Amino acid sequence: MKYVVLFLLLICGSTCLLAQDTIYKKSKARVLAKVTSIDGDTVSYHRASMPDGPIYHLAKSDIIWIRYENGKADSFVVAPKIVPVAPLTTIGGGSSGSDTRYVPRMGDGGERIEIGSGRYFYVNNRRWNQKRVSKLLETSKDPQVYKYLHQSWNQKGLSTVCTVSSIPLSVVGGFSLLLGLATQSLASNSGGTVVDNSGSYYATGVTCLVSAAATSVLGVIYKKRSRDSYLRAVQLYNASIL
Repeated sequence: MKYVVLFLLLICGSTCLLAQDTIYKKSKARVLAKVTSIDGDTVSYHRASMPDGPIYHLAKSDIIWIRYENGKADSFVVAPKIVPVAPLTTIGGGSSGSDTRYVPRMGDGGERIEIGSGRYFYVNNRRWNQKRVSKLLETSKDPQVYKYLHQSWNQKGLSTVCTVSSIPLSVVGGFSLLLGLATQSLASNSGGTVVDNSGSYYATGVTCLVSAAATSVLGVIYKKRSRDSYLRAVQLYNASIL
């Protein structure tokens, strides 16, 4: 039973970490914090590990966006500038038109990501793995891309926690059932000299196995959500470079 309690504490601890305000800096660092105020060009906060500790300050120019514990977010990215592009010129030297075209500059410069099968994607007709695509997504100036990218990473972490936690729970559950069988057999053959405690072993075994099955299902659910969030980040990235 103590293993179940430890597992629940582990899950609660992971959930509490995700419930903090998270500051995403341009240096790609993340700060778990409790934002106290946003004044002028400065963001003030307590560190999540020291909610009653000193107040720290960050310049808005060093921050991409902040995700608050209630799920809302603030972006500190300057809106993309609309820049003029010189008119197209024909091979013969004549202008194709006198109108000036305007395009927003966002993303990394226009490398569209095509979603392939499995873990792979395609950029410029070349196959890229997810790690390489993630680096490309991090170049986007759209805060929503960052939001879904980091959300995908958080969900993947939870999936890993659930999957790994289900292994010891399964082992303890199976071992407890075996102990229950052995204790029951020993008690029945002892003529009453050995107390039959198999019931407690069976209860522990069943509880651990049910918990293992539940955490395995949670792992699969978080893995699916992580994939969906990642694909959403890719879609937003592609939309930002149009």
